[in-house]
Amino acid sequence: MATCRGTKLTVREVYKGDLKPGDRVNYSRVGGTVIFDEYWSSLNQQQRDKILHLNNGQRPTAKKYIQKKVLDDVDIEAGKE
Repeated sequence: MATCRGTKLTVREVYKGDLKPGDRVNYSRVGGTVIFDEYWSSLNQQQRDKILHLNNGQRPTAKKYIQKKVLDDVDIEAGKE
């Protein structure tokens, strides 16, 4: 999966450290959204076989995108306070 690139966050509160409120910092995290075909291409044969087995031998066609994120992670929304 991809990481966020070029994402900037604005510091709102500082409890300790060198940052100041209003500072803009780069931010990245593991996970993201990819086109299903790219996701399918990234799987090894064993992973593909498992999905095919669970889907009656057919490649899934209902999803255009696949989203992966760390457990309990939240979606980032631009401009949201």
